[in-house]
Amino acid sequence: MLINSIKTFLESKNLTSKNYVFYVFFVVFYSSFIKICLIDKFFNVYMFQEWLINYSQGFIRRGLIGTILWFIHIKFGIDILDIRRFLQFFSYGTFLTFSGIYIFKVKQCTKRLTLENLVVLLCLPSLIIFSYDEIGWKDFFYFLGLFINLFLLRKLLRIVKFNSSKQEKDIKNHQGLVQAVNQYFYSLFIWYNLISIPIALSHEALIFLAIPLNIIITVNVIGLAFSVRQVAWRTLIIYLPTIMVCILCLIFRGNAVIGQTICEQWQITTKCILTLILTSPYSVSSIHAFTYILAFLLNIVILMRTSSIIIKNSINYKIDKQDISNSLSPINIGKSFSFKYALLPFIASLIMYIVGMDWGRWFFMISMSYAFCFLSPSLLHLEIVGYRRNKWILEALSPIYYSYSKVINYLSAKSPLERFYPIYLIGLIYTLFMIKIPVIGMKPIDFYKGTLYQLFVFVNQHISKHAKLITEKL
Repeated sequence: MLINSIKTFLESKNLTSKNYVFYVFFVVFYSSFIKICLIDKFFNVYMFQEWLINYSQGFIRRGLIGTILWFIHIKFGIDILDIRRFLQFFSYGTFLTFSGIYIFKVKQCTKRLTLENLVVLLCLPSLIIFSYDEIGWKDFFYFLGLFINLFLLRKLLRIVKFNSSKQEKDIKNHQGLVQAVNQYFYSLFIWYNLISIPIALSHEALIFLAIPLNIIITVNVIGLAFSVRQVAWRTLIIYLPTIMVCILCLIFRGNAVIGQTICEQWQITTKCILTLILTSPYSVSSIHAFTYILAFLLNIVILMRTSSIIIKNSINYKIDKQDISNSLSPINIGKSFSFKYALLPFIASLIMYIVGMDWGRWFFMISMSYAFCFLSPSLLHLEIVGYRRNKWILEALSPIYYSYSKVINYLSAKSPLERFYPIYLIGLIYTLFMIKIPVIGMKPIDFYKGTLYQLFVFVNQHISKHAKLITEKL
Protein backbone atom coordinates (compact mmCIF):
# COMPACT_ATOMS: atom_id res chain seq x y z
CA MET A 1 0.00 0.00 0.00
CA LEU A 2 2.79 2.42 0.94
CA ILE A 3 4.76 1.52 -2.22
CA ASN A 4 1.71 2.20 -4.39
CA SER A 5 1.15 5.56 -2.71
CA ILE A 6 4.78 6.55 -3.28
CA LYS A 7 4.58 5.37 -6.90
CA THR A 8 1.43 7.43 -7.50
CA PHE A 9 3.05 10.47 -5.89
CA LEU A 10 6.23 10.18 -7.99
CA GLU A 11 4.25 9.69 -11.21
CA SER A 12 2.10 12.75 -10.58
CA LYS A 13 2.48 15.96 -12.59
CA ASN A 14 1.32 18.28 -9.83
CA LEU A 15 2.92 21.60 -10.72
CA THR A 16 3.00 22.89 -7.13
CA SER A 17 5.01 19.88 -5.91
CA LYS A 18 7.40 20.15 -8.85
CA ASN A 19 7.94 23.87 -8.33
CA TYR A 20 8.65 23.28 -4.64
CA VAL A 21 11.25 20.59 -5.48
CA PHE A 22 12.80 22.76 -8.20
CA TYR A 23 13.25 25.89 -6.08
CA VAL A 24 14.52 23.99 -3.03
CA PHE A 25 17.11 22.36 -5.28
CA PHE A 26 17.97 25.73 -6.84
CA VAL A 27 18.67 27.32 -3.44
CA VAL A 28 20.69 24.36 -2.11
CA PHE A 29 22.64 23.93 -5.36
CA TYR A 30 23.79 27.53 -5.62
CA SER A 31 24.34 27.85 -1.86
CA SER A 32 26.82 24.98 -2.19
CA PHE A 33 28.41 26.75 -5.15
CA ILE A 34 28.85 29.95 -3.12
CA LYS A 35 30.53 27.89 -0.40
CA ILE A 36 32.90 26.35 -2.97
CA CYS A 37 33.78 29.79 -4.39
CA LEU A 38 33.98 32.03 -1.36
CA ILE A 39 34.94 29.64 1.44
CA ASP A 40 36.71 26.63 -0.08
CA LYS A 41 38.06 28.57 -3.12
CA PHE A 42 38.25 25.26 -4.95
CA PHE A 43 40.83 25.16 -7.76
CA ASN A 44 43.45 22.46 -7.38
CA VAL A 45 47.03 22.31 -8.66
CA TYR A 46 46.34 19.70 -11.35
CA MET A 47 43.64 21.82 -12.99
CA PHE A 48 45.69 25.01 -12.82
CA GLN A 49 48.85 23.54 -14.32
CA GLU A 50 46.97 21.89 -17.21
CA TRP A 51 45.90 25.37 -18.34
CA LEU A 52 49.59 26.41 -18.50
CA ILE A 53 50.71 23.88 -21.16
CA ASN A 54 52.00 25.86 -24.16
CA TYR A 55 53.84 25.65 -27.48
CA SER A 56 57.14 27.12 -26.28
CA GLN A 57 58.77 23.68 -26.71
CA GLY A 58 56.99 22.98 -30.00
CA PHE A 59 53.47 21.86 -30.90
CA ILE A 60 51.94 19.79 -28.12
CA ARG A 61 48.45 18.69 -27.08
CA ARG A 62 46.40 21.02 -24.87
CA GLY A 63 48.79 23.91 -25.56
CA LEU A 64 46.60 26.62 -27.12
CA ILE A 65 45.26 28.32 -23.98
CA GLY A 66 48.63 28.11 -22.22
CA THR A 67 50.29 29.77 -25.22
CA ILE A 68 47.82 32.66 -25.03
CA LEU A 69 48.42 32.96 -21.27
CA TRP A 70 52.20 32.88 -21.78
CA PHE A 71 51.94 35.66 -24.39
CA ILE A 72 49.89 37.79 -21.96
CA HIS A 73 52.39 37.03 -19.17
CA ILE A 74 55.35 38.17 -21.30
CA LYS A 75 53.65 41.07 -23.11
CA PHE A 76 51.97 42.68 -20.11
CA GLY A 77 54.06 41.33 -17.24
CA ILE A 78 51.08 39.78 -15.47
CA ASP A 79 52.13 37.68 -12.47
CA ILE A 80 51.38 33.95 -12.42
CA LEU A 81 49.31 34.40 -9.25
CA ASP A 82 47.07 36.86 -11.10
CA ILE A 83 46.77 34.39 -13.97
CA ARG A 84 45.79 31.69 -11.49
CA ARG A 85 43.19 33.99 -9.96
CA PHE A 86 41.79 34.80 -13.41
CA LEU A 87 41.56 31.11 -14.36
CA GLN A 88 39.88 30.34 -11.05
CA PHE A 89 37.12 32.93 -11.54
CA PHE A 90 36.84 32.09 -15.24
CA SER A 91 36.18 28.49 -14.20
CA TYR A 92 33.52 29.64 -11.74
CA GLY A 93 31.89 31.71 -14.48
CA THR A 94 31.94 28.77 -16.88
CA PHE A 95 30.30 26.56 -14.26
CA LEU A 96 27.61 29.17 -13.57
CA THR A 97 26.84 29.51 -17.28
CA PHE A 98 26.71 25.77 -17.94
CA SER A 99 24.66 24.89 -14.85
CA GLY A 100 22.33 27.80 -15.57
CA ILE A 101 21.68 26.53 -19.11
CA TYR A 102 20.92 23.02 -17.87
CA ILE A 103 18.69 24.10 -14.98
CA PHE A 104 16.82 26.52 -17.27
CA LYS A 105 16.36 23.66 -19.76
CA VAL A 106 14.88 21.47 -17.01
CA LYS A 107 12.62 24.32 -15.87
CA GLN A 108 11.33 24.76 -19.44
CA CYS A 109 10.30 21.10 -19.51
CA THR A 110 8.77 21.00 -16.01
CA LYS A 111 5.16 20.77 -17.24
CA ARG A 112 5.76 17.54 -19.19
CA LEU A 113 7.84 15.89 -16.45
CA THR A 114 6.60 13.69 -13.64
CA LEU A 115 7.87 14.43 -10.14
CA GLU A 116 10.21 11.43 -10.41
CA ASN A 117 11.61 12.71 -13.72
CA LEU A 118 12.31 16.12 -12.19
CA VAL A 119 14.07 14.73 -9.12
CA VAL A 120 16.21 12.44 -11.30
CA LEU A 121 17.24 15.27 -13.65
CA LEU A 122 18.24 17.44 -10.69
CA CYS A 123 19.74 14.91 -8.27
CA LEU A 124 21.18 12.00 -10.27
CA PRO A 125 24.90 11.91 -9.29
CA SER A 126 26.07 11.60 -12.92
CA LEU A 127 24.25 14.76 -14.03
CA ILE A 128 24.42 18.38 -12.83
CA ILE A 129 25.37 17.40 -9.25
CA PHE A 130 28.62 15.93 -10.60
CA SER A 131 29.55 19.26 -12.23
CA TYR A 132 30.79 20.58 -8.87
CA ASP A 133 33.81 18.32 -9.43
CA GLU A 134 34.14 19.65 -13.00
CA ILE A 135 34.91 23.21 -11.88
CA GLY A 136 38.30 24.04 -13.37
CA TRP A 137 38.29 21.35 -16.07
CA LYS A 138 37.92 22.16 -19.78
CA ASP A 139 35.13 19.62 -20.31
CA PHE A 140 32.34 22.22 -20.26
CA PHE A 141 33.64 23.54 -23.59
CA TYR A 142 32.75 20.22 -25.27
CA PHE A 143 29.06 21.07 -24.96
CA LEU A 144 29.41 24.17 -27.16
CA GLY A 145 29.41 22.07 -30.33
CA LEU A 146 26.24 20.30 -29.19
CA PHE A 147 24.53 23.61 -28.41
CA ILE A 148 25.41 24.95 -31.87
CA ASN A 149 24.12 21.78 -33.51
CA LEU A 150 20.82 21.87 -31.62
CA PHE A 151 20.40 25.59 -32.35
CA LEU A 152 20.85 25.05 -36.11
CA LEU A 153 18.49 22.07 -35.99
CA ARG A 154 15.83 24.17 -34.27
CA LYS A 155 16.33 26.84 -36.92
CA LEU A 156 15.88 24.24 -39.69
CA LEU A 157 12.66 22.90 -38.17
CA ARG A 158 11.25 26.43 -37.94
CA ILE A 159 11.89 26.89 -41.67
CA VAL A 160 10.57 23.47 -42.68
CA LYS A 161 7.41 22.70 -40.74
CA PHE A 162 6.45 19.02 -40.58
CA ASN A 163 2.84 18.79 -39.49
CA SER A 164 1.07 16.12 -41.49
CA SER A 165 1.53 12.38 -41.71
CA LYS A 166 1.93 12.74 -45.47
CA GLN A 167 5.06 14.82 -44.96
CA GLU A 168 6.42 12.21 -42.58
CA LYS A 169 5.96 9.52 -45.23
CA ASP A 170 7.46 11.53 -48.06
CA ILE A 171 9.60 14.21 -46.46
CA LYS A 172 12.16 14.05 -49.26
CA ASN A 173 9.73 15.94 -51.52
CA HIS A 174 8.91 18.51 -48.88
CA GLN A 175 9.15 21.99 -50.34
CA GLY A 176 12.27 23.83 -49.20
CA LEU A 177 13.72 20.86 -47.29
CA VAL A 178 16.83 20.47 -49.48
CA GLN A 179 17.55 24.18 -49.26
CA ALA A 180 17.11 24.17 -45.48
CA VAL A 181 19.39 21.14 -45.03
CA ASN A 182 22.01 22.79 -47.26
CA GLN A 183 21.83 25.90 -45.08
CA TYR A 184 22.28 23.71 -41.99
CA PHE A 185 25.27 22.01 -43.66
CA TYR A 186 27.11 25.25 -44.50
CA SER A 187 26.34 26.91 -41.17
CA LEU A 188 27.41 23.88 -39.12
CA PHE A 189 30.64 23.49 -41.10
CA ILE A 190 31.64 27.08 -40.33
CA TRP A 191 30.46 27.43 -36.75
CA TYR A 192 31.28 23.96 -35.48
CA ASN A 193 34.87 24.07 -36.69
CA LEU A 194 35.29 27.69 -35.63
CA ILE A 195 34.40 26.68 -32.06
CA SER A 196 35.65 23.09 -31.89
CA ILE A 197 39.13 23.41 -33.41
CA PRO A 198 40.32 25.72 -30.58
CA ILE A 199 38.64 23.37 -28.09
CA ALA A 200 40.46 20.38 -29.64
CA LEU A 201 43.74 22.28 -29.31
CA SER A 202 42.90 22.74 -25.62
CA HIS A 203 41.91 19.10 -24.96
CA GLU A 204 42.02 16.28 -27.51
CA ALA A 205 39.40 14.07 -25.79
CA LEU A 206 36.79 15.96 -27.83
CA ILE A 207 37.19 13.28 -30.52
CA PHE A 208 35.79 10.59 -28.21
CA LEU A 209 33.44 12.50 -25.91
CA ALA A 210 31.68 15.04 -28.15
CA ILE A 211 32.25 14.54 -31.88
CA PRO A 212 30.47 11.12 -32.12
CA LEU A 213 27.20 12.53 -30.75
CA ASN A 214 27.33 15.52 -33.08
CA ILE A 215 28.03 13.23 -36.03
CA ILE A 216 24.92 11.18 -35.21
CA ILE A 217 22.76 14.32 -35.06
CA THR A 218 24.17 15.56 -38.37
CA VAL A 219 23.64 12.19 -40.09
CA ASN A 220 19.97 12.27 -39.07
CA VAL A 221 19.49 15.86 -40.26
CA ILE A 222 21.19 15.44 -43.65
CA GLY A 223 19.46 12.07 -44.07
CA LEU A 224 16.12 13.88 -44.29
CA ALA A 225 16.94 15.13 -47.79
CA PHE A 226 19.90 13.18 -49.19
CA SER A 227 21.04 9.65 -50.01
CA VAL A 228 23.25 7.57 -47.72
CA ARG A 229 26.32 8.34 -49.84
CA GLN A 230 25.63 12.08 -49.69
CA VAL A 231 25.04 11.84 -45.95
CA ALA A 232 28.43 10.17 -45.41
CA TRP A 233 30.25 12.63 -47.68
CA ARG A 234 28.71 15.79 -46.23
CA THR A 235 29.15 14.63 -42.63
CA LEU A 236 32.82 13.86 -43.29
CA ILE A 237 33.34 17.33 -44.76
CA ILE A 238 31.85 18.98 -41.66
CA TYR A 239 33.83 17.10 -39.02
CA LEU A 240 37.10 16.23 -40.79
CA PRO A 241 38.94 19.50 -39.88
CA THR A 242 38.26 19.07 -36.14
CA ILE A 243 39.00 15.32 -36.27
CA MET A 244 42.36 15.95 -37.97
CA VAL A 245 43.32 18.48 -35.30
CA CYS A 246 42.40 15.96 -32.57
CA ILE A 247 44.53 13.29 -34.26
CA LEU A 248 47.50 15.68 -34.43
CA CYS A 249 47.10 16.36 -30.72
CA LEU A 250 47.02 12.62 -29.99
CA ILE A 251 50.26 12.19 -31.96
CA PHE A 252 52.13 15.09 -30.33
CA ARG A 253 51.45 14.02 -26.76
CA GLY A 254 54.52 15.55 -25.13
CA ASN A 255 56.79 14.02 -22.50
CA ALA A 256 58.16 14.52 -18.99
CA VAL A 257 61.06 16.70 -20.21
CA ILE A 258 58.70 19.14 -21.92
CA GLY A 259 56.48 19.18 -18.83
CA GLN A 260 59.40 19.97 -16.54
CA THR A 261 60.65 22.69 -18.90
CA ILE A 262 57.25 24.39 -18.96
CA CYS A 263 57.11 24.28 -15.15
CA GLU A 264 60.52 25.96 -14.97
CA GLN A 265 59.36 28.50 -17.53
CA TRP A 266 56.44 29.43 -15.28
CA GLN A 267 58.79 29.31 -12.25
CA ILE A 268 56.90 26.41 -10.68
CA THR A 269 59.65 24.96 -8.52
CA THR A 270 57.62 22.59 -6.35
CA LYS A 271 55.10 19.90 -7.29
CA CYS A 272 55.31 20.03 -11.09
CA ILE A 273 52.20 18.10 -12.18
CA LEU A 274 52.80 18.68 -15.91
CA THR A 275 55.18 15.72 -16.10
CA LEU A 276 52.31 13.51 -14.90
CA ILE A 277 49.76 15.15 -17.23
CA LEU A 278 51.88 14.77 -20.37
CA THR A 279 53.19 11.26 -19.73
CA SER A 280 49.78 9.95 -18.60
CA PRO A 281 50.83 6.83 -16.61
CA TYR A 282 47.21 5.89 -16.05
CA SER A 283 46.01 2.80 -14.23
CA VAL A 284 42.73 1.97 -12.51
CA SER A 285 42.64 -0.55 -9.69
CA SER A 286 40.15 -3.40 -9.78
CA ILE A 287 38.26 -2.09 -6.73
CA HIS A 288 37.88 1.34 -8.32
CA ALA A 289 36.73 -0.21 -11.60
CA PHE A 290 34.17 -2.40 -9.81
CA THR A 291 32.70 0.47 -7.77
CA TYR A 292 32.50 2.71 -10.83
CA ILE A 293 30.77 0.02 -12.92
CA LEU A 294 28.22 -0.65 -10.16
CA ALA A 295 27.47 3.06 -9.78
CA PHE A 296 27.26 3.51 -13.55
CA LEU A 297 24.77 0.64 -13.89
CA LEU A 298 22.48 2.16 -11.27
CA ASN A 299 22.67 5.56 -12.97
CA ILE A 300 22.07 4.07 -16.44
CA VAL A 301 18.91 2.21 -15.38
CA ILE A 302 17.46 5.34 -13.77
CA LEU A 303 18.45 7.68 -16.59
CA MET A 304 17.14 5.37 -19.33
CA ARG A 305 13.81 4.91 -17.52
CA THR A 306 13.52 8.68 -17.11
CA SER A 307 14.31 9.39 -20.76
CA SER A 308 11.88 6.73 -22.00
CA ILE A 309 9.03 8.26 -19.96
CA ILE A 310 9.81 11.78 -21.21
CA ILE A 311 10.09 10.65 -24.85
CA LYS A 312 6.89 8.58 -24.65
CA ASN A 313 4.92 11.44 -23.08
CA SER A 314 6.21 13.90 -25.69
CA ILE A 315 5.24 11.61 -28.59
CA ASN A 316 1.78 10.90 -27.16
CA TYR A 317 1.27 14.64 -26.71
CA LYS A 318 2.09 15.22 -30.39
CA ILE A 319 -0.25 12.39 -31.43
CA ASP A 320 -3.07 13.89 -29.34
CA LYS A 321 -2.51 17.26 -31.03
CA GLN A 322 -2.48 15.44 -34.41
CA ASP A 323 0.94 16.91 -35.20
CA ILE A 324 2.16 13.44 -36.18
CA SER A 325 0.64 10.19 -37.42
CA ASN A 326 -0.73 7.84 -34.77
CA SER A 327 0.77 4.95 -36.75
CA LEU A 328 4.17 5.75 -35.25
CA SER A 329 5.11 3.66 -32.23
CA PRO A 330 6.35 5.69 -29.23
CA ILE A 331 8.24 2.62 -28.00
CA ASN A 332 10.09 2.13 -31.30
CA ILE A 333 10.95 5.82 -31.58
CA GLY A 334 12.12 5.85 -27.97
CA LYS A 335 14.38 2.84 -28.57
CA SER A 336 15.80 4.40 -31.71
CA PHE A 337 16.40 7.72 -29.93
CA SER A 338 18.20 6.25 -26.91
CA PHE A 339 20.22 3.89 -29.12
CA LYS A 340 21.51 6.74 -31.28
CA TYR A 341 22.05 9.44 -28.68
CA ALA A 342 22.99 7.40 -25.59
CA LEU A 343 24.39 3.97 -26.48
CA LEU A 344 26.41 4.87 -29.59
CA PRO A 345 28.19 7.87 -27.95
CA PHE A 346 28.89 5.70 -24.90
CA ILE A 347 30.46 3.00 -27.11
CA ALA A 348 32.57 5.68 -28.83
CA SER A 349 33.82 6.88 -25.43
CA LEU A 350 34.89 3.43 -24.17
CA ILE A 351 38.49 4.00 -25.26
CA MET A 352 38.70 6.78 -22.66
CA TYR A 353 38.13 4.24 -19.88
CA ILE A 354 41.15 2.32 -21.18
CA VAL A 355 43.60 5.22 -21.63
CA GLY A 356 42.38 7.50 -18.82
CA MET A 357 41.60 7.16 -15.14
CA ASP A 358 39.02 9.97 -14.89
CA TRP A 359 36.08 7.59 -15.29
CA GLY A 360 33.67 9.93 -13.52
CA ARG A 361 34.36 12.71 -16.03
CA TRP A 362 33.82 10.49 -19.07
CA PHE A 363 30.53 9.15 -17.75
CA PHE A 364 29.36 12.65 -16.81
CA MET A 365 30.00 13.89 -20.36
CA ILE A 366 27.93 11.14 -21.97
CA SER A 367 25.13 11.35 -19.37
CA MET A 368 24.81 15.13 -19.56
CA SER A 369 24.94 15.15 -23.35
CA TYR A 370 22.13 12.61 -23.50
CA ALA A 371 20.09 14.62 -20.99
CA PHE A 372 20.40 17.70 -23.20
CA CYS A 373 19.29 15.56 -26.15
CA PHE A 374 16.06 14.17 -24.68
CA LEU A 375 15.23 17.57 -23.16
CA SER A 376 15.44 19.14 -26.64
CA PRO A 377 12.04 19.05 -28.40
CA SER A 378 13.70 19.80 -31.75
CA LEU A 379 15.86 16.65 -31.61
CA LEU A 380 12.91 14.50 -30.61
CA HIS A 381 10.88 16.02 -33.46
CA LEU A 382 13.74 15.20 -35.85
CA GLU A 383 13.61 11.57 -34.71
CA ILE A 384 9.86 11.44 -35.28
CA VAL A 385 9.77 12.95 -38.78
CA GLY A 386 12.92 11.16 -39.91
CA TYR A 387 12.26 7.78 -38.29
CA ARG A 388 11.36 5.96 -41.50
CA ARG A 389 13.78 7.89 -43.69
CA ASN A 390 16.77 7.24 -41.40
CA LYS A 391 15.95 3.66 -40.50
CA TRP A 392 19.02 2.56 -42.48
CA ILE A 393 21.15 3.61 -39.48
CA LEU A 394 19.48 0.99 -37.29
CA GLU A 395 19.68 -1.60 -40.08
CA ALA A 396 23.41 -0.95 -40.58
CA LEU A 397 23.97 -1.53 -36.86
CA SER A 398 21.36 -4.28 -36.55
CA PRO A 399 23.49 -6.77 -34.51
CA ILE A 400 23.96 -4.15 -31.77
CA TYR A 401 20.50 -2.64 -32.11
CA TYR A 402 18.74 -6.03 -32.00
CA SER A 403 20.36 -6.92 -28.66
CA TYR A 404 19.74 -3.44 -27.30
CA SER A 405 16.11 -3.56 -28.44
CA LYS A 406 15.49 -6.83 -26.59
CA VAL A 407 16.86 -5.39 -23.34
CA ILE A 408 14.76 -2.22 -23.68
CA ASN A 409 11.64 -4.23 -24.51
CA TYR A 410 12.10 -6.26 -21.33
CA LEU A 411 12.70 -3.19 -19.18
CA SER A 412 9.74 -1.38 -20.77
CA ALA A 413 7.30 -4.21 -20.12
CA LYS A 414 4.86 -3.51 -17.29
CA SER A 415 5.04 -6.87 -15.55
CA PRO A 416 8.79 -6.85 -14.67
CA LEU A 417 8.56 -3.23 -13.58
CA GLU A 418 5.55 -3.85 -11.34
CA ARG A 419 7.12 -7.00 -9.93
CA PHE A 420 10.42 -5.35 -9.07
CA TYR A 421 9.19 -1.79 -8.46
CA PRO A 422 9.95 -1.85 -4.69
CA ILE A 423 13.55 -2.81 -5.52
CA TYR A 424 13.72 -0.09 -8.17
CA LEU A 425 12.31 2.48 -5.73
CA ILE A 426 14.92 1.63 -3.09
CA GLY A 427 17.65 1.78 -5.73
CA LEU A 428 16.32 5.12 -6.99
CA ILE A 429 16.29 6.79 -3.58
CA TYR A 430 19.66 5.33 -2.63
CA THR A 431 21.32 6.36 -5.92
CA LEU A 432 19.93 9.89 -5.90
CA PHE A 433 20.81 10.76 -2.33
CA MET A 434 23.58 8.45 -1.12
CA ILE A 435 26.00 7.78 -4.01
CA LYS A 436 28.75 10.20 -4.99
CA ILE A 437 30.62 9.65 -8.26
CA PRO A 438 34.10 11.22 -7.99
CA VAL A 439 36.29 12.23 -10.93
CA ILE A 440 38.87 9.53 -10.22
CA GLY A 441 39.34 6.60 -7.85
CA MET A 442 35.82 5.74 -6.71
CA LYS A 443 35.97 3.86 -3.41
CA PRO A 444 33.31 1.89 -1.48
CA ILE A 445 33.07 4.86 0.90
CA ASP A 446 31.62 6.92 -1.98
CA PHE A 447 28.48 4.80 -1.83
CA TYR A 448 27.30 6.83 1.16
CA LYS A 449 28.95 10.23 0.52
CA GLY A 450 26.26 11.56 -1.82
CA THR A 451 23.85 14.48 -1.61
CA LEU A 452 22.46 13.74 1.86
CA TYR A 453 25.94 13.26 3.33
CA GLN A 454 27.22 16.49 1.75
CA LEU A 455 24.15 18.36 2.97
CA PHE A 456 24.66 16.98 6.49
CA VAL A 457 28.33 18.04 6.48
CA PHE A 458 27.41 21.52 5.19
CA VAL A 459 24.73 22.05 7.87
CA ASN A 460 26.94 20.60 10.61
CA GLN A 461 29.82 22.93 9.69
CA HIS A 462 27.45 25.89 9.63
CA ILE A 463 26.02 25.03 13.08
CA SER A 464 29.49 24.37 14.54
CA LYS A 465 30.75 27.70 13.25
CA HIS A 466 27.88 29.63 14.83
CA ALA A 467 28.15 27.65 18.07
CA LYS A 468 31.84 28.53 18.26
CA LEU A 469 31.09 32.23 17.75
CA ILE A 470 28.43 32.16 20.48
CA THR A 471 30.81 30.37 22.86
CA GLU A 472 33.56 32.94 22.23
CA LYS A 473 31.15 35.80 22.97
CA LEU A 474 30.11 34.17 26.25
